[in-house]
Amino acid sequence: MTHQRSLAARLRLILVLPLASLAIVLSAKTIEDFSVYGNMRKIGTLSQVCVDSSDLVHELQRERGLVGGLLGNSGDEFVARLPNQRERTDDRRADLMATLARVNLADYDQDLADTFEAWLRRIEQLDGLRQRVDARTVPAAEAFDFFTTTNGMVIDSIARVAHLVEDADVGLELSAYVSLLLGKERSGAERALMTNMFSRDTFAEGAYQRFLALVSQQQSYAHAFRLFASDAGIAALDEVMQQPVLKDTEEMRSIARSKGEHGSLGVDAVVWYDKQTEKIDLLKGVEDLLADQLRATAASKRSYAFWSLVLYLVIGVGLSVFSVWISQRMSNNLTSGIHESINQLAAASRSLGRASVKVTASAQS
Repeated sequence: MTHQRSLAARLRLILVLPLASLAIVLSAKTIEDFSVYGNMRKIGTLSQVCVDSSDLVHELQRERGLVGGLLGNSGDEFVARLPNQRERTDDRRADLMATLARVNLADYDQDLADTFEAWLRRIEQLDGLRQRVDARTVPAAEAFDFFTTTNGMVIDSIARVAHLVEDADVGLELSAYVSLLLGKERSGAERALMTNMFSRDTFAEGAYQRFLALVSQQQSYAHAFRLFASDAGIAALDEVMQQPVLKDTEEMRSIARSKGEHGSLGVDAVVWYDKQTEKIDLLKGVEDLLADQLRATAASKRSYAFWSLVLYLVIGVGLSVFSVWISQRMSNNLTSGIHESINQLAAASRSLGRASVKVTASAQS
């Protein structure tokens, strides 16, 4: 009996070893899918923060441009536009604040939470700046720097999300998205700067070099975008670059370059603002496309990881049940077979013994 149990145990071991190896592989895959699912769920939540943030930046960029024109000599042309724009900015600010109220950023990344906390403190100063703009008691450079720094903080927060991504495809899409945001922010800064300069009809001290730097930075970020973006994203940007308004803004840029720091610029500030705004709105369309792609990719990978996780869990449980069942069945069959063989041998032995007795008795007779 002890020998039978030992043999059955060895049989179970032979069966369990390959199943255990398979279970290890399944466990590793399950852990990987669980990690992907968790990361994509995180990115899905944070992507809404990114979208609401970029929408606010877009409106702050518009307001910065109008402020630049108002604080120039053509200020009256922009006064009527500011109230409506401020309302749009405030609406987007409320959307972002509502999103942040639903999401505890510290659960995702403390640096990200700290950056937004600093931004919240800074954006509280916006109403005070607006009052100074209306009274025209704030220097144009100070107002410009306020909006630019505020926008930069938001974009830096979005860029921080890219460091939290574990999936290469999503990481590339986020990098393209951030590159476009950075380039678009420089376009917005150029709009505000040159609206003010065209209103003055001449470059202020240091403004010409800043203008050239902004143009160069836009080119650099456009190149970075093309390195990271999908074919659809690149095609969307190429389509924007073929629009007639790009030729219009480039002509006004050329005038500013040719005049330099000396002489009258001779460009209508309102025309410049409207043309540059049209260009930036086209870039906003590409931005929205990238945001939709990002959310769709994260959702797709999250769904795939979830169902893959479910599948491997089902397979793992099934294999466990199967291994127990098959090992028990084989053990029972083996034990039954051994018992039957022993019984047959015992019967044969008894028959042989009886035959032997008869032979012996016959011999003695």
